Amino acid sequence: MTIHMPRMLVEDHDDPTMGTRACMVSFYPEFDTQSIQNPCIHFLIDCSNSMLDSIKSAKSLLNLFIKNLPKTCSFNIISFGTEYNELYPYAVKNTLQNLKKANEYIENLKANQGNTDLLNTIQPYLILYKNEKTIGEMNNLILISDGHFSREKELFYSLRESNNLNNEMFTSSFRIFT
Repeated sequence: MTIHMPRMLVEDHDDPTMGTRACMVSFYPEFDTQSIQNPCIHFLIDCSNSMLDSIKSAKSLLNLFIKNLPKTCSFNIISFGTEYNELYPYAVKNTLQNLKKANEYIENLKANQGNTDLLNTIQPYLILYKNEKTIGEMNNLILISDGHFSREKELFYSLRESNNLNNEMFTSSFRIFT
């Protein structure tokens, strides 16, 4: 098996009379890309009430991302629920001082921010990177969420309408099955 080969894991419920199963698809895509000299990465972490069972894992993943940032990148962390909060008013350089502040911010995140309004959170970033001054720059959005979004139709419409070469969104989804 190669690293780029998709895999699916299937788990059946412990009680066979339940007749339920969970599936997870895992893949590592292979892209022909050009290296970006000074990437800008915005981490979007879902802190809505639905993340209560997943927030610890989400915070661990975000810490892993932050720990492994390229030295030449700039970054910001945006936590969201019904409203959103930014660690910094704009993306900052990857310095020890900024990383320390990011770690403290992540440590204090809680899943108590109401609904999951991703649309309200990402619209400013989609608009910003349509601006002429940012042409040629890449806006990397990394979403960490359980995937329970409010205003889903409007969200996907907005993403589709802003479809341009300056926005890339990557996702990591957490769902806890009980």
